[in-house]
Amino acid sequence: MKPSGKLSKNDLSTFLRLVGFARPYWGRLLLGAICSAIGGGSIVALILSAQQILGFIFDTRAILQGEETPPSATAVADGGALQAASSEFNVDTPAPGRSADGSSASSSASPDLTSRLVGKFMSEQDMRTLEKAGLPRLIGLCGMLLLLVVVNALAGFIGAYNLQWVGQRVIMDLRIRFFAHLQRLSVAFYNNSRTGDMISRTVADTQLLQHAVTNVITDAIRQPITLVMMLGLIVCVEWKLALFTVVLVPVCAIPIIVIGRRVRRISREGQRRLADLTSVMQESLSGVMVVKAYGQEDREERRFTAQCREFFR
Repeated sequence: MKPSGKLSKNDLSTFLRLVGFARPYWGRLLLGAICSAIGGGSIVALILSAQQILGFIFDTRAILQGEETPPSATAVADGGALQAASSEFNVDTPAPGRSADGSSASSSASPDLTSRLVGKFMSEQDMRTLEKAGLPRLIGLCGMLLLLVVVNALAGFIGAYNLQWVGQRVIMDLRIRFFAHLQRLSVAFYNNSRTGDMISRTVADTQLLQHAVTNVITDAIRQPITLVMMLGLIVCVEWKLALFTVVLVPVCAIPIIVIGRRVRRISREGQRRLADLTSVMQESLSGVMVVKAYGQEDREERRFTAQCREFFR
């Protein structure tokens, strides 16, 4: 009977049984799940930090463009009036850019480390404008963004490492149990079964189960958290866009469901073809003396080539 592409209750129960093999390693599984959740949640924080930095840059650019206009005549008149008032009261008004003792005001105060570093890439006027707009705030935002990137990378690494560790350990336990079960089967079973088929079930099929344990659990934990937080962010920023996104989700799910069913069917058929390929190779290599005695090398090559093409197709 050809397997259908739909998921059944037996498939769900099989998956739950498979996840049950990870119960002895619940500590690593829990740690990987928490780190995956942190990695998914930190994506929203990264977006918010980048938004703050971009807003600061564009606001500062507007300030820089506004200060490029030449000084007005009113400012010159105010300067003349100030000098006249100072001469009337015999007060020595320092010239612009100079202190009372005649030394330069800009040279009296040494710039700090931030000013020296940023000053290598910007003019003095732009530097003063940035300081007026809040340069320490920009540096703080950049530092926060860098910290969030580090947190996201570490959480993603720790989560992926522990989940992959659990997946590999579950597959090891499955292979050991499967081999022990094969050792206790009757001779009649071996007479009616192909050795290559059993090898493929032990090696290749269990490898697919490893992806089911790690990838499915990771996506089931990380993606819903990321989706909920991103939807919350979109609702706060633009609720109309969030409503439009929610409406489009079922439309996007239709091709995913259709293609997913076909991929599952192709995957099952591919595993069956791989078992046939392994069987042909095992039969040919184990009976190599018979093959050479009857000169059937070309026939075995044609059999193996045909199975390779079927698996490729």
